[in-house]
Amino acid sequence: MLIPSKNRLAIALCVLISSLYISCTNSGNGSAQSSDPADSLSQNEITLHEELLAEKTDIDYDPNFLAQQLPTLASIVSREEAIYTPLNNYAYDVINPAQSVKAEKDLTRLFYKREAQIIPTLHGDILEPLALKNSDFFVGDAGRKLQTELQRIGMQCIYAEGMYVDLGAAEMLSDAMRQYGSEVLRYYAEFQSAHSTAIGGEYPFLDLNGEMRMVAVGEAMTTKYPQHEYTQQIYSDFEFALHSLTDIHTVIEQPKGTQEMFYALSTDPFPYMTDFAQHRQFVAQYPDTKYGKIVARILANRSEIARAGDSSKTFTW
Repeated sequence: MLIPSKNRLAIALCVLISSLYISCTNSGNGSAQSSDPADSLSQNEITLHEELLAEKTDIDYDPNFLAQQLPTLASIVSREEAIYTPLNNYAYDVINPAQSVKAEKDLTRLFYKREAQIIPTLHGDILEPLALKNSDFFVGDAGRKLQTELQRIGMQCIYAEGMYVDLGAAEMLSDAMRQYGSEVLRYYAEFQSAHSTAIGGEYPFLDLNGEMRMVAVGEAMTTKYPQHEYTQQIYSDFEFALHSLTDIHTVIEQPKGTQEMFYALSTDPFPYMTDFAQHRQFVAQYPDTKYGKIVARILANRSEIARAGDSSKTFTW
């Protein structure tokens, strides 16, 4: 069975809430498992990993660039030497693409650096501990400034129930992507941004804008580039986004009326309540696509679960 991305987010939220009530946390303890992606790679992959993360030697990076351009972000990483310099130089590259991007390989390097180094380290070592220590930071002025600064360099905070739970990708380098990026790379970047949009929210399946875009882009990738490395990387998330649009039913309960629901035989509104208006919107936006036609047929012949009070259930397929 697929483990929904938003269910994983709910689990992360539960862990976060539980951690807030742990009174004897030793903040100095290290993790038993390494977060370095290179630990699970072959020697050839390690070499490529190191090359992609290496700083460009033809750029004279200003060590104060982060503090000047993104002061809120700089202030919360200023004491973390392991992330400060890579983040400073990454931010310089993203904000100054005329100097840092001359070919698709430069785009690939920046996207890889964001996903393999910047996001995991910034989330795991900085933002997640900050959320555990001071969750109010993310809902105040400083948190809003941080979100704006992160979006300038292709990242966004992900929230659930008003609490920070993760760090995801956002759109970046749009002009450089149009000039140097291949179509499959542009698809991949758009998919990753849509995925970050998809996994936040309060009732997670009431807002499917991210999933709708993931399915549209995923269909294009799996149709045009089925064997491409980028396509292989998005398959799991693409499958769940498609699952969100196709595994739907109506729950009928007297005297409450009807509710539109996602996932298997679920009858509980939280977290599975959805809104079929979004599915109809998907069909309207993508009427000639394979999955647009499939969702249209499901809407026309969807399943119903009839409940009598809180006991007996009748399933109509």
